[in-house]
Amino acid sequence: MSLPILESLGLSHPGVISLIGAGGKTSLMFALARELAASGDTVLTTTTTNLFFPSKDQSTVTLVTEAVPKFLDRAGPVLKGHPHISAGTRHMPDNGKLKGFTAAMIEEIRHAGLFDWIIVEADGARQLPIKASDTHEPVVPSSTTAIVHLTGLDALDVPVDQTHVHRPALFCANTGLAPGSPVDVHAIAVSCVLEIRKALALVGSDPAAVVWLNKADDPVHLAAGRAVAARLKNHRKDLEARLGRRRLQNQSRLYISSVPLDRRAAWPGRAVIASLADADPVRDVVIL
Repeated sequence: MSLPILESLGLSHPGVISLIGAGGKTSLMFALARELAASGDTVLTTTTTNLFFPSKDQSTVTLVTEAVPKFLDRAGPVLKGHPHISAGTRHMPDNGKLKGFTAAMIEEIRHAGLFDWIIVEADGARQLPIKASDTHEPVVPSSTTAIVHLTGLDALDVPVDQTHVHRPALFCANTGLAPGSPVDVHAIAVSCVLEIRKALALVGSDPAAVVWLNKADDPVHLAAGRAVAARLKNHRKDLEARLGRRRLQNQSRLYISSVPLDRRAAWPGRAVIASLADADPVRDVVIL
């Protein structure tokens, strides 16, 4: 399937895209930024946590400024020659990372109107293929217009432990898997919905919600992606019933988060099955 990333996400109007989850957030951010900049739009790529300092291949220009007004003053002239800019508040050479902006700072940048699109990495995953988020994350700007939750399909059949899953105890509590047991299609589907709902509850607007199933790099993982999407599409009542018996987790105990009841009914609008290792990454799009 030859389909632009933006079209696969079902987005047509500029806005703020918050990427959450694991298994390819940075790759998706820069691939989408390249696509948008090539179409003539201005793009900011950044984070509300930390990310590895962008290489020149990822972003030709990376600005480091601690104050938004100074960043905007610098960004304006740069955008005339470089429609895509990455930015953060501090370069940390000891770990090679870029410290991002706070959610409030991203709101300030958004309102300045310099950028058509702002793409935000809104949580971290320690480069693991799947995760469960803790109570302090994701850090999602309130003006977010689309939330994209990523999972690496290479998480399928790996054991739920520290080596393979970010926050395995939380993941077990959320999905019902026992520690050390293999991640299955059902657990991936449950995790996607829980994390999407949690993120939606943190946003003041009404963003689009997309599940991005990455690393469909071979027939086995492509089939796994389609199986997850089919479960999300065809087994919603079953998943809803199971999710109703579970709670988002706070450290070692389950809790009912401050999710408004109408937000709890939210469901992702589509699932994209992809391989970001490919220049033409989209394999399939399933409307949910």
